[in-house]
Amino acid sequence: MSEPPAYARYYDFVADFDHDVGFYRDLALAAGGAVLELGCGNGRVAIPLARAGARVTGLDRSPEMLAAARAKEAAVGSAGLVEWLQADMLRPALGKSFSLVYAAANTLLVLSSVTAQKEALAAARSLVAPDGRLALDVFHPPVYLRDHPPDGRPRVMRQGLLPGGCERARWTVAVRHSAAAQILVAANEIEIYRESGAVERHAFEETLRYCHRFELELLLERAGFEIETLHGWFDRRPFDDSARKMVVVARPA
Repeated sequence: MSEPPAYARYYDFVADFDHDVGFYRDLALAAGGAVLELGCGNGRVAIPLARAGARVTGLDRSPEMLAAARAKEAAVGSAGLVEWLQADMLRPALGKSFSLVYAAANTLLVLSSVTAQKEALAAARSLVAPDGRLALDVFHPPVYLRDHPPDGRPRVMRQGLLPGGCERARWTVAVRHSAAAQILVAANEIEIYRESGAVERHAFEETLRYCHRFELELLLERAGFEIETLHGWFDRRPFDDSARKMVVVARPA
């Protein structure tokens, strides 16, 4: 299933951050070989890595996101630097291996069942070279749920000018939660305030199947990985009770 066109069009407004780019860039350059991003979206991470000298392939199932990635790549004068592939991360069938495979910004969690997450990690294992690495980051559930109360009430996440434009926008999210299923459903709405005075609204939902620390370790172990490092943020601070993220680097077992 493709993402709604509006999601791709306004992704830079929703995902207005780059705190993870340096972490993945350092891993990519240290890997020294081919790099694959699973769920690359509009190239938010892949393009800076390629511009830094990494040989990057970006894989995503959404044609709208890949079109946005190509447009962004061209806009910064780097057209053709990244190889963009439309494929499902559960069945990538790329026929080659990579020195680094990574999935940034909760990408693993958009797979809304344990079965799908197992399949994705098994597929990733088939793509990682024997001396390669898998890297990913997912939110740390207790801290995320504290900071994003799942009470169904809309909360303003960001408001301001659209990137590269002069029109204002507001992004709100209402989160619902099933603790039993470990599922979060985020109802997103983006309001665009046109210069004409009209208000344009776009709504879409995201479903995330979150993992706790040792569950994630077991999923990786079952897929044929062993964890090399686990950090609580992209500056490599220790993972502890206050960590906002689980930032993992794993190697083939």
